[in-house]
Amino acid sequence: MSGFALSYQCSWGSASCFDHLSSASLKKCFLFCSIFPKGWEIEKQKLIELWMAEGFLQPSQRDDMESVGNMFFNVLLQNSLLQVKDKDEYGNVSKCEMHDLVHDLASSFLSNNEDGGTPFRYMFLNKESNPLPKKVAKHLHTLFLECKTSDTKFSNFECLHNLTLSDNKELLNSVRKMEVILKRLQEVLKSKTYVLVLDDVWNEDVQMWEDFINSISGVTSTTGNGILITTRSKKVASIVNTFHIHHLNRLSDEECWSIIKAKTFDENGEVPSGFEMIGRQVAKRCWGLPLAANVVGGVLRSKSEEEWRLINENWLSDAQGGEYISKILKLSFDHLSSPSLKKCFTFCSVFPKGWTIVKEELIELWMAEGFLQPSRRDDMESVGDMYFNVLLQNSLLQIQMSDDYGNVSECVMHDLVHDLASSVLSNNEDGSTPFRYVFLNQESSPIPEKVAKHLRTLFLECETFDAKLSNFECLHNLTLSGFGDKEFPNSVRKMIHLRNLNISNTWIGTLPKWIGELHHLQTLRANIWNLVKLPNTLKYMFNLRHLHINSRTKLPAEIGRLTSLQTLPYFTVGKEKGYQIEKLGSLKNLKGRLMICNLEEVHDKEEAQKANMFQKPNLFYLAFCWSDGRENERNDVEI
Repeated sequence: MSGFALSYQCSWGSASCFDHLSSASLKKCFLFCSIFPKGWEIEKQKLIELWMAEGFLQPSQRDDMESVGNMFFNVLLQNSLLQVKDKDEYGNVSKCEMHDLVHDLASSFLSNNEDGGTPFRYMFLNKESNPLPKKVAKHLHTLFLECKTSDTKFSNFECLHNLTLSDNKELLNSVRKMEVILKRLQEVLKSKTYVLVLDDVWNEDVQMWEDFINSISGVTSTTGNGILITTRSKKVASIVNTFHIHHLNRLSDEECWSIIKAKTFDENGEVPSGFEMIGRQVAKRCWGLPLAANVVGGVLRSKSEEEWRLINENWLSDAQGGEYISKILKLSFDHLSSPSLKKCFTFCSVFPKGWTIVKEELIELWMAEGFLQPSRRDDMESVGDMYFNVLLQNSLLQIQMSDDYGNVSECVMHDLVHDLASSVLSNNEDGSTPFRYVFLNQESSPIPEKVAKHLRTLFLECETFDAKLSNFECLHNLTLSGFGDKEFPNSVRKMIHLRNLNISNTWIGTLPKWIGELHHLQTLRANIWNLVKLPNTLKYMFNLRHLHINSRTKLPAEIGRLTSLQTLPYFTVGKEKGYQIEKLGSLKNLKGRLMICNLEEVHDKEEAQKANMFQKPNLFYLAFCWSDGRENERNDVEI
């Protein structure tokens, strides 16, 4: 097995990193790491113990197995196939992680080896998992099992080398249980002196605070530690029994003006006197609140002096006390440039307060709602990107996370801004304009049919889907979450207007053939580990623009018919009709990342050129992969 990646902006890589690993055992150690979920924090010591149990580490006269494992670990770090996550107090690497793109490559290589003749060796199971067939279980070497201990879960696993047990969510969410949190704090802090910051606290449960303080006091034996809590609730401040309560004063008018000035003018640029005089008056109206100064600064950006004067006189003159912040937030909303942009903003109130919003998913939701109208120059996604940036600039959304290239990938909405969006949406939803967007979970009451038929966006979190999905025939967006149902709900078949379907947070294992009848679908998110293949009828979804899948999921034949596709993370070249490299030739709108696997099936340069890769300028990451055991390697460089 070998492979290499070519990337225009690849953060981890020289070509043939994997191919140049020095031994078959080292390659096995690397591939083994793909068993962990993406973003998983891997402890070095435990990883070496797992490698050792798998038989990957062969001792020599000079080095024992642990020493060999340590050398292998360092080689993977040096080749950027693993990345340093944490070090101990002596500067030694103690934890690592695997970049998502590297994880994709490792998973792809491992999947190519796990055909009918080479069964799965490593697996995660939890209490909802179906029992593994004996013919599969007997081949397993490594098992991570999350459930209450039960003999039925261990039947047939007679060849295990590694067994990891967890009776809670430690494996898939290592900070959900208090004992896990405390254990991790002890590992990180040890003999250190620390300051723990708990920001924006609202919980008023006295017993919970007492339990928390009693638990946290035993994390380290050092003295001089501190806990800093921020809250807007005086009751919280009294409950936590603090050593000292510091009441934050509002910002001065001068500080508010400095925020407004930074938002509206270049950092070192001079502010014309007319603007400054009005700006200082506006700063006084911000009532010392940084959010207000940020928001009003976004409103004033790129406006004339006359517009500044009108905003100050007509919009902010009659507010009193605490009304200032509401008035300023409403001002920012009223000055959004178009009704479509305002709809995009109010749509964000469908998410719960504090919800981390993924930019890419949000734009796909807006698109499905019809908020993004393309122009000759810009497609819907580009319009969505512009709208997203405007909301950021106006402080109506706040940056939560950026990617490796500095692009915003996640955002949040401030609670007060969320209140504004909810208020605007509620005022629009009178008797004549029913609710359009809703969250439902297992405990939610059924939605009446007369309400359901007007819904356009539904987020559903429950164990069984079909019973909850009746009557939602006019949906444009459907997001399913839950690990009970393995079957795709038949009720979706009636949702002929559906444009966005997200089932990535489920265990659905197969998609029905009739899914090809959803001709309006623009986005399909089905990044599910156990989704083996997509039905051939997917080729009839001519409006599909974004297909998000796992590297293990097999594409249908003739994917090249979907000429609107912009997102296609993986393409595996095959011998069968409809899987040739030329099927990529018609996909001229591809953007972002693409990994092409099984390139040994491409015979020569002329065949490779049919993929028309040079006509896909919006791809910024491109990975080429060959499988091991190919008969002819002479054409690799040429292809």
